[in-house]
Amino acid sequence: MKNFCFPEPGSSLKPYVTLSKNVKRLAVVSDFHGNYTSLKAVIAAAEKLGCDHYLCGGDYLGYYYEANEIIELISALPHTAILGNHDRDFLTLLDGEWQMTAEYKDKYGSSLEMALTRVEKENVRWLRSLPVMLEVSIRNRRILLCHGSPWDIDEYLYPDMAEQNLRVVYDLNYDLVIMGHTHYQDVKERGQQIILNPGSVGQARDRGGEAAWAMVTIESNSVVTELVRTNYEIDQVVSQVIAFDPGEKYLYQVLRRGVHGV
Repeated sequence: MKNFCFPEPGSSLKPYVTLSKNVKRLAVVSDFHGNYTSLKAVIAAAEKLGCDHYLCGGDYLGYYYEANEIIELISALPHTAILGNHDRDFLTLLDGEWQMTAEYKDKYGSSLEMALTRVEKENVRWLRSLPVMLEVSIRNRRILLCHGSPWDIDEYLYPDMAEQNLRVVYDLNYDLVIMGHTHYQDVKERGQQIILNPGSVGQARDRGGEAAWAMVTIESNSVVTELVRTNYEIDQVVSQVIAFDPGEKYLYQVLRRGVHGV
């Protein structure tokens, strides 16, 4: 599989963007996984709550089937985005640098393979333009946006991460470090420093029935985070799984985890 460069945090080689001082409330969204139904619900909720910019933590593809629509919707919003591991897998598959194994398809279903013909060229170009990690500056606040850990796009740092990993993340000296990948919401604070995982828009695993995301409000002297859950029509996604991957029960069972005793 193609080796995507993952620069050291603080490295001058790492992409860097400064957001307008007019941006006040960020919607932090990640791990969409082809679930266009959930993303539409989240955007509607974010607009009502006054979010004026979207920080996107990657994994637009994988599991479910409307990645093309997701990319079109996100790219039309005021956004800052990075690449996720499933997006990387799609690009390496598209480029013929990796062959999908039977084990991979058994675990994740057919969506990535279907995306080869469903994701339009313009949206592929958008994916190729994304960095794997990004420093964001707004009102003198330093934010690190990454998909897995700050040093590995594939590493899971769950809410119960080892204390050693927690210290390493804090010692990067960002005001806010945003990590996705786990599909579990979490927020931790040490003094004025915050570590945030918004959870998954498309496949929340800590509690089903809702899309998980977060809001970050940047004030002159504070950064305020809020974990958010948004209901959406899960049955629409379940019907797609039954149509395209009828043998992959996990793909829809996880969406209902913790709902009505499931």
